[in-house]
Amino acid sequence: MTVISDKEKQVKNSVIYLILQGINSVLPIIAISIFTRILTREDYGVLALVQAYAIFASGLANFGMLPAYSRNYFQYRKDSVKLAQLLYSTIIFVIFTSCVLGFFTYFLRSEIAEFVVGSPKYGNLIILAFCGQSLYGCFFYFLTFYKNSENAIEYGKYIIAFSSLNFLFSLLFVGLLHVGVIGLIYAHLAAGLIVFCFVSIIMFKELSPSFSMKILRESILLGYPLTPRIFLGVINSQFDKYMIGVFATVGAGGIYGVGQRIANGASSFVNAIQNVFFPQVYKKMFDYGENGGKEVGRYLTPFAYICLFPAFFIALF
Repeated sequence: MTVISDKEKQVKNSVIYLILQGINSVLPIIAISIFTRILTREDYGVLALVQAYAIFASGLANFGMLPAYSRNYFQYRKDSVKLAQLLYSTIIFVIFTSCVLGFFTYFLRSEIAEFVVGSPKYGNLIILAFCGQSLYGCFFYFLTFYKNSENAIEYGKYIIAFSSLNFLFSLLFVGLLHVGVIGLIYAHLAAGLIVFCFVSIIMFKELSPSFSMKILRESILLGYPLTPRIFLGVINSQFDKYMIGVFATVGAGGIYGVGQRIANGASSFVNAIQNVFFPQVYKKMFDYGENGGKEVGRYLTPFAYICLFPAFFIALF
């Protein structure tokens, strides 16, 4: 039986993540080239604004639990029982907070739409976008499990499944049924629901469902101080769309949103490589103790140069 070294595994995972990101970058570009001939710039402007609210509200509902889960995964990675308790306790908590926030979003959807988009008629878009983003947020905890366990194949399989389903449902709702911009939100929601249910069933076979209030309390105490940072980070990434929609036009926000989707290709490649070095950084932090900082710095330097190349390429061409 051939034993794969740690270096070989990282190189293999890097190739998988880069191929995966290449596929995921092509699908949105194809989608944009099709849907910009069907939807108007105003449609894309409304989509950008309701998604901005969905990302903002979903970020609040997560309560800083994602970085807390990522950190605690490596603390409990050698204990399968506690690892399962960490995963399921976190997801149950996030589902609960998402339902609470979703309840208020549903009953205030017209007022929120008036504030965010400028018209209460987009209230249903607001609640559907929030549900889709919340589902994806819960699904991402499973992806984080596979990323931290350095299982690039399983991670890639579910990402490709979500992206492909989202693309196909978008073609169905927008291209064939002509339901308008809400079709893109339907597609995101349907793809998220199908993949979340499927990966939940698979995960139940790998890790028996269990709950621990002690582990959940530890994660909450670690995660809630990070909520303001996440809050400000979401505002920083989404506030520009809102300002363009308010002070210019919704259509101008749509053009900006389409351009931003293409420009985000650079950061998406950085995120792909991050899936490789992220688990190793936490391992070195726990395994090397006081010398962890030096080991992490030495380890990350080559990745910094690798990450700069696609960003430089996209910026030029």
